[in-house]
This record gives sequence, C-alpha cells and structure tokens, in this order.
Amino acid sequence: AFVSFYTDPNDRANEAAIYFMEGDGVANEVSTLYAEEGCFFRSAQVAIINSDLMSLIVGQRCSAGTEWVLYMVDTVNRTNNRTFVDGDVTGDYYAVARSNVMVASPDTGTVYFTYPDGFVENTTNVQPVILSDIQPTEPLFNNAQMPHFSESGIYPRSISSYPVLSPDGAWLALVTDLVTGDYVKDAELHVIELNAPELPPISSEFHNNNHKDTFAVIAFTPDSRKVLYVGGGNNVQPNSLFMIDLASAAESRIARGRFGTQLLVAPDGGSVALIDWQILN
Repeated sequence: AFVSFYTDPNDRANEAAIYFMEGDGVANEVSTLYAEEGCFFRSAQVAIINSDLMSLIVGQRCSAGTEWVLYMVDTVNRTNNRTFVDGDVTGDYYAVARSNVMVASPDTGTVYFTYPDGFVENTTNVQPVILSDIQPTEPLFNNAQMPHFSESGIYPRSISSYPVLSPDGAWLALVTDLVTGDYVKDAELHVIELNAPELPPISSEFHNNNHKDTFAVIAFTPDSRKVLYVGGGNNVQPNSLFMIDLASAAESRIARGRFGTQLLVAPDGGSVALIDWQILN
C-alpha cells in the first residue's frame, strides 16, 4: 500500500490517492482524500490492517497550523472514514526528517504513529490508537528520535539510533532524548510490545550524568526474543554492548569498548559483529 500526492496550480498537494497492490502487481486506487480548504498535504504514512482495511495518518499544513488526521480505509468498498484529528500540535513538518511513521501491531488491534513534537526537527510524539475504541489519548512518549538527513549523511554519529522493528513485528525499540549541539539530555531506550499497548515499555537509561551518552545502535536477534544495543559514549568515546531479554526484561552488559554505529547479528543469534575503535598512544 502507498500514497501519492497530486498538486494544484500553485504546486501544493491538495489531493492524496491511496493505492493497494495485490498479488498481480497492479496498483489499484482504492480511495481519494482532499485537503481541507486553506490546507495542503505535507506527509502521509499507511499501514495494512488486513486485506480489507488500512490505517492512514496524514499531515496537512493549514493557515491555523499543522494537524494530523487518522483515516481508516476500506479497500473493498473504496471508502475512507476520518476517525481521529489532532490539531493541537506545536511541531511542524521538515523535509530533512522522517518524522511521520506508522506501525500496526501483529494482532492488528493497535496502530502507532509518530508526528513532530516541536522540540527539534527529528523528534516526535509516539501515539498509540486502539482500533476498537478510537479516541484522542495522550502520547506514549515525546522526544523520540527519528532518522534525518545531514551534510555528513543520513545518520550522524552524534545522535542516538533511529527506531527498529523486531523481525516478527511484535516489538518496537526507540530512543527518546533531546539533542542540542553536543548536549544529550536524558537518553532512554524503550522497547514497546505492540500487541499490548496497556503495558509499560521495557526501558533502559543512563545514570552516570554524562550528557554525551547515547544509544548508538539497536538490533534485535532473529528470533525477536532479545534486543542488543550499544550505549554510552558516542563518536569514538568509551561505551558498552548490552542485551535485554524481552521475556524477563533482564538487562546485561556483554562487552566494553569504543563501539561504532554498525551492529550485525548472526542468523542463529549467538554472536554479533561490530566495529571497535582502537586508540593508539
């Protein structure tokens, strides 16, 4: 499933077409959205709930500010239902940051979407929506780090990892922090069980008051039972490789080093490969 924007004579996106591609490889337009008067679309993300239903979050900029709208799209009847609107947001849309993300839980009972929180260009609110009872709720987090482009590449070494989804789609790991220059405030790792929005996430944070500590890279084991991460200093500073067992929420340190931002897990989950910077005297 994907969304295409179409523009008016002023080159502003005022129409959004939702497409669904089935096994025949043909993309069929299943529904169309039109921006409200005085508004234009800036971003959209879609999640497939089942073969008959999609969830869609659309960001549009209006004269009064930015709003985010949740739609449920019936792919059989080719209709859409506007179900949720959040117009009381301070964040704006930046083309250099992927701040709008949507993930559906494997049991399709909940969707999670992100939208800018107004702190910096790539930090977002994380909003769960229970599909059986769609209503406005408080965000689960803010200051969630999202990917963004920079002159040094898509992922600078000075910030924490972007969100990672487990191979079975049941867990979402993300980092919340606020970066201002070289200052990182209150970096925390959160692992959300997507099928259980009522449960608190499994969380890890730093307690050594080092304001440059980050979670440099995150990876799940192939069986989705454990999450590995590099936490501590970044950009060739001392840090450690940690592991969290998701069944018990037990956290353990695997190794100390000066690890980089690449982490590969073996197919059997028994070993990892990562860069360890060597400092020569």
